[in-house]
Amino acid sequence: MWFGFIASAVIVLAALIFAPWRSFFSVSHRVLLWLAYSAIMGFVWLLKVELSAVIVVHLSMMSAAVFLFGLPLAIIAGVFGLVAVQLVMAIDLHNLGLNFLLSVAYPVFGAAIALQVVTRIPFNNLFVFILGGGFFGAVFTVIFTVINAYAIFWIFNAWSLEVILEDHFWLYGMSLFPEGFINGATISTITVLWPDLVKSYDDKRYLGD
Repeated sequence: MWFGFIASAVIVLAALIFAPWRSFFSVSHRVLLWLAYSAIMGFVWLLKVELSAVIVVHLSMMSAAVFLFGLPLAIIAGVFGLVAVQLVMAIDLHNLGLNFLLSVAYPVFGAAIALQVVTRIPFNNLFVFILGGGFFGAVFTVIFTVINAYAIFWIFNAWSLEVILEDHFWLYGMSLFPEGFINGATISTITVLWPDLVKSYDDKRYLGD
């Protein structure tokens, strides 16, 4: 419990410090998109399969958040989504730190890795950004999150939680395609309609001569 709270506090504080607040608030449409995305993400998280009092399976949408807003703002959006779920579902506060790590921090870090891979691919094709970042990036994010969940449960000898993950591992496999689809559809739609609002999108690279 204490590890989750301390790690979460450090991550959130770093996100608040390093978030590009000036450029973020300079474009009102980006702020509205961020607020709308945070609210929708919180609603989607309510549609979950509960495995125990601690572990649930739900669509994350954090991969698209990283591609749209960058890592710090994606973390803060995840905090808003988690708070909304906390208010509606009245989740035990003792699990809040762990829920943050599994629902926000690990997916964001996984998506950040996927973003770095996409930006280093030498092919300047729009589908590389949409499919590589949206679909396959989201699939990688789920796998990254599950692996790190196993790691943290193993380190702290939470054997019962490891058993829960093993018994319901197939649920995570079934969530790979829906997670990839919803993130890919989100990134592709916003990139095509409002490319200026996508932080990681480079118009000159993917559509230039």
